[in-house]
Amino acid sequence: MMKKPICMIKWGMRYFGWNFYYDERIKAVLKVNILLHTIKKILFMISMISYILKLLYYTQIFNYINISFNNSYLNDK
Repeated sequence: MMKKPICMIKWGMRYFGWNFYYDERIKAVLKVNILLHTIKKILFMISMISYILKLLYYTQIFNYINISFNNSYLNDK
């Protein structure tokens, strides 16, 4: 997975007729891109987990409200 973007860039440069050399700047840019991608993935996972937890929390609250309404309705009878 880590070597795939390097190969893609190499094939793209070969397709456009440019000579590809393993330049240190290109390697550094690719490392930064991979790092940013992993950070984005981690942040997305954290946001999804927090969203699911919020959903569970609010559903619990709504269940509690429904149960209390049902109990009050039964008590009125």
